[in-house]
Amino acid sequence: MRWKLLFAGFALVGACQAAQAGYIDSEGKDWLALDPTMGASWSEIAAACDPISGVCDGVFSGPYFAPFNVTGYTWATADEVRDLFIELGDLPAGTLDSYDVQYQTTGNAELAFDKFGYTESTLSFKVAAGVTRTTIDKSSPISPMSAYIGFIFGPNLASPNPGSSEYFSLESWPTSFYDVSFGAFLYRTPAYAVPEPSTPALMVAGLIAAVLCRRGRRRLERG
Repeated sequence: MRWKLLFAGFALVGACQAAQAGYIDSEGKDWLALDPTMGASWSEIAAACDPISGVCDGVFSGPYFAPFNVTGYTWATADEVRDLFIELGDLPAGTLDSYDVQYQTTGNAELAFDKFGYTESTLSFKVAAGVTRTTIDKSSPISPMSAYIGFIFGPNLASPNPGSSEYFSLESWPTSFYDVSFGAFLYRTPAYAVPEPSTPALMVAGLIAAVLCRRGRRRLERG
């Protein structure tokens, strides 16, 4: 019984910590880090998230990532990711109104990597890339539909020779294309907010300590 309580406590604390990853923007959207959905194609995301409303219900599953429950999340539009980038990158309003353009910044990508993680890295650079639900008809016979992918590109500061280029962009890629370094931009509204990890962690730790102390006291009394 003791080990079951310990495992349950660790599982709850771990789940709360996982839910904490990401970024809460000025509008209260609780953005999920990109890591849990890395390798998801547009069609795999659309199987769990409605491309029209963005409402997600079910479990993400695919060949390149572990099953992940996305119920309660919303799949972001390109405009929502644009607003997120403007906030994260401290960019002037209107700078991302034109898509398929790379907007150069200086010193702002690292905050985004800290909040969302990065989905690809080299000796010089890091990249965080996520699929949005916004599509555009390219009228191409090979792949008529494309989706906008949000990119954050910046120097790998952990490298002895970090690059100097840094930019935010929204670029259209065919919906039939997928990359193991692409995640999905998902967020929850305040209605789906979870408690801060410290609160449940302390509650679980206190419960475990109380149970163990009580068992130890009983043994001493019996002895």
